[in-house]
Amino acid sequence: MLPEQERIINLALEVLQIHDQLKFVEKKFTHFDINYYTYRFIYDPEISLIDGNQLLNIFTESLSYRSRFILIDEFQDTSVLQWRIFQPVINEIVSGIGQKDYGGVTVVGDEKQAIYGWRGGEKDLLANVQQMVNTEFDTATLATSYRSKTQLIDFINTVFGKLQQYPPAAAWKYNEVRSKFSEPGYVKVIFQNRKGPGEKQEISQQELYLKFVDEVITPAAEQVDLKNSAILARNNNTLQEIALALEKRGIEYILESSASLFEHKAVKNLLFLLKFLCYEDPLELVKFLRSDAVLLASSKLKYYLQTIHTSWENFWELSEPLVVALKQVKDKKESLLELLTTAVDIFNLPQVYSTELDRKNLHQFWLVAAEFLQKDLAYTKNLAGFLSYLRDLTEKEEYSQLGESSSQAITLLTIHKSKGLQFETVFSVIGLDSNRGHNTRGLNFYYEFNQDYSELQDYFFTYNYDTILQNCSDNKVIQHIQKREYLEELNNYYVAITRAANNLVLFCHFKKKGSLEEFLKRDEPTPEQLLAQIIYSEYKFEEVNDTTCQMQKGSYLQNSEPEPEERQRLHTLQPFCDILHWQYLVEREPVNLHQLQTEFIEDQSIMKGNIIHYYLAQIDYDSQAKRKLAQQKTAARYGTLFPKPDFLNLIAKANQFLQANASYYQPGKWDKIFNEYALWDQQGREFRLDRLQIDSSGKQILIVDYKTGHSYEETQLEKYAELIGQLPVVQKQGYEIKTKFLKIDL
Repeated sequence: MLPEQERIINLALEVLQIHDQLKFVEKKFTHFDINYYTYRFIYDPEISLIDGNQLLNIFTESLSYRSRFILIDEFQDTSVLQWRIFQPVINEIVSGIGQKDYGGVTVVGDEKQAIYGWRGGEKDLLANVQQMVNTEFDTATLATSYRSKTQLIDFINTVFGKLQQYPPAAAWKYNEVRSKFSEPGYVKVIFQNRKGPGEKQEISQQELYLKFVDEVITPAAEQVDLKNSAILARNNNTLQEIALALEKRGIEYILESSASLFEHKAVKNLLFLLKFLCYEDPLELVKFLRSDAVLLASSKLKYYLQTIHTSWENFWELSEPLVVALKQVKDKKESLLELLTTAVDIFNLPQVYSTELDRKNLHQFWLVAAEFLQKDLAYTKNLAGFLSYLRDLTEKEEYSQLGESSSQAITLLTIHKSKGLQFETVFSVIGLDSNRGHNTRGLNFYYEFNQDYSELQDYFFTYNYDTILQNCSDNKVIQHIQKREYLEELNNYYVAITRAANNLVLFCHFKKKGSLEEFLKRDEPTPEQLLAQIIYSEYKFEEVNDTTCQMQKGSYLQNSEPEPEERQRLHTLQPFCDILHWQYLVEREPVNLHQLQTEFIEDQSIMKGNIIHYYLAQIDYDSQAKRKLAQQKTAARYGTLFPKPDFLNLIAKANQFLQANASYYQPGKWDKIFNEYALWDQQGREFRLDRLQIDSSGKQILIVDYKTGHSYEETQLEKYAELIGQLPVVQKQGYEIKTKFLKIDL
């Protein structure tokens, strides 16, 4: 190792150590943090859970009584870090050694749908899992499509089946499939040149997407339901342009943005105000006053800033109506709820941002505020804590902006967001001259693992010197990364094309002075251009005009079956809650942490109650044989969580309870016993009865509820009785229903 390399690695270790300290002080962890720390602590030699790749007894005993079967779906998106966490667990389960001599592992995945390499997904894990686990796997391949019609499957087989013949995609693996359906379906491919013949000026992006809407979407709307259709694009910017074109033509759409909720104009401008009030930052005040929430004139803004420059006291003493309004909001800083309420009311934000979409996002922000006030979080319950909380939510997908919604609207999605979904008709917009190569600016890390992914085989990182490294003699790692990214880009378009059930339309656009053939003559085509080359060579295209050519197979197909009621409900927007109903938002009393510490850590009453419940659930009629079996099952489930004397003491108390309540556990009157009996109400909510006893001859039902704590909820038993009473057999045979609490002393 060169001295320079050693210094860089030592510096990285110091930075990582500081990073870890900050993480554990602040206790704020991302999904990646959780993966990383789980891996690090499992393999930490000081903790000694794992020796090499083998689980030690302490971990084995903790694992084997809980889980003997594992199912991992979407395995092609598993990261190496996640695999290293799972691998020893999987090895233990398939080994047949442990408290149970059986177990199994199922992994499900499709290498062609691996599109998350940018966040660590490693598709080759799926191909190598059998060798890495070192056990026999039964392999099953799905050779029939239960989604797409025959015309679409023929198109997919033709295009993706040819990829291996082209050097850039030689590693692409594809097996032909067949369609379950007899209906043909519809496929159409359009090539659109943005530059006209001769010196004709090229059309703009907006003109391009208006042309797409006018010549593709509008005619299709006469033959298919747009509400069951989607427009897919590679990025959000393209979708925004298409949305604007749809809006100009009066076509309803749903655009589920991946942009943060806190970047929505209504929310962002409110945040400018909150940041100003919290930090007294003049720049945040300027942003708020110049936003469309206020639209303050430049001259007045200049006057305010000059006053602030003298002192904040002078500014707050101004009698200007706007300053008075700001002061009224500022005076509510001690209560976050009152502060937000006052700010929205005084500046009349629901009227300024009056569209349904604006109000929905503003309302969503209010729900975030309610969540902050009601949850027990590691933030102070004031404005500064709230702003800190929002900073940590910014990158989370679940806090993205809400999109337009309509029961008859077409859906706009990025390819990544469409994964796992299905639409009757898919319109995919593809830019053939887009350039999305590897980002060669900033800090980049290049790496290649060894065959079993246990360690790095080669790696290097660089800051802005990627281009130089690509021209080095030893550039195998860069070639490996580029090949992986190329194949993943092909996967993206495979995912897009296979979302369609009945109809598929590809709208491919490019800019080239000359013909499409000239544009496609490339020695090193991009993934998009390679797919276009195959499509153009395999199908006959007709010229529509000087800039457009197309091919089509079949005709538009629409499902004749009525849409299921459940699907219809998904399209129906729930009644929008008025954002001015502040009375429904209340600050919750903080949780008694001392009580939680007592219940979970000191006397472990919650866990003790679970153990007692589980033990009793194994006994229908009391006997020594039943007690012995119940103890064995309970020990297998909970035995490693308690010292043996404490565990046996709990079992003894359970047996004392059985002795004291022997009449409920003796055969005779009660001929049917159901432990842990599950019921569901009309809303689908589950209710679980501790014990249900039936006297068939006497037409009596007894519902028993065990209590190991101090609270008795009579309404809970009443609800159980109500649900049992609604059962047809109970009503028909006229059963009498009784309920009983049985107290268990711990």
